[in-house]
Amino acid sequence: MFGGKWGLSAALPEMANNKILNPSAFSTFVVAFGLLVFAGITIGQTGVFYFLPLHFFIVTNYCIATIFLLRAVGDFRYIGVFRKVNTTTFGIHDKKYFTPLCLIICVNCILIAILH
Repeated sequence: MFGGKWGLSAALPEMANNKILNPSAFSTFVVAFGLLVFAGITIGQTGVFYFLPLHFFIVTNYCIATIFLLRAVGDFRYIGVFRKVNTTTFGIHDKKYFTPLCLIICVNCILIAILH
């Protein structure tokens, strides 16, 4: 978001060293803010935000789980379990770190919604 270029090849999908995505600072901020909101919703299920009904947090945690499951499945080309491009830096990192992390977040959100 602040204009750094370090680690871009590991953070964004690419094809033959050409970036598929070129996010702006604003879109990077929107994603970061969205993740912060997701964390707040997950924490909110503990009862910290007493002014909102618990049902809101349960349903929203299922929605967050769906979002991360869709990310883990991917687009069948560059990201996710079924990606075809595996030899780029992002493809290697997606296989090792990003997709498993999305699956873990998905399962955790489901468990949080069920067990409360």
